[in-house]
Amino acid sequence: MVDKTGEVTDRPLKEADRTGEEADRLLEEADRLLEETDRLAEETDRLLEVTDRLLEVTDRLAKLTDRLPEVTDRLTKLTDRLPELMDRNNTTTEIILLF
Repeated sequence: MVDKTGEVTDRPLKEADRTGEEADRLLEEADRLLEETDRLAEETDRLLEVTDRLLEVTDRLAKLTDRLPEVTDRLTKLTDRLPELMDRNNTTTEIILLF
């Protein structure tokens, strides 16, 4: 190519080379970003699966928590009856020993 002064210059070729190098760099970056996007998509799928499992466990825990007052009440009643049951057990043991 000839410039304004009439000299032959390779400036357009150098600019084309720089543009081509920049395009190659951008394509490599795009490839890297696509790979990263794929990896993140896979990780997101795994996290969604874990989240689903956590929701199931949370639901089961909520159901168990709802039953806690009932279980506590039953345990309290059994604890209150413990002396009576121990007396019965001792009486039964005494009767067995008598025979």
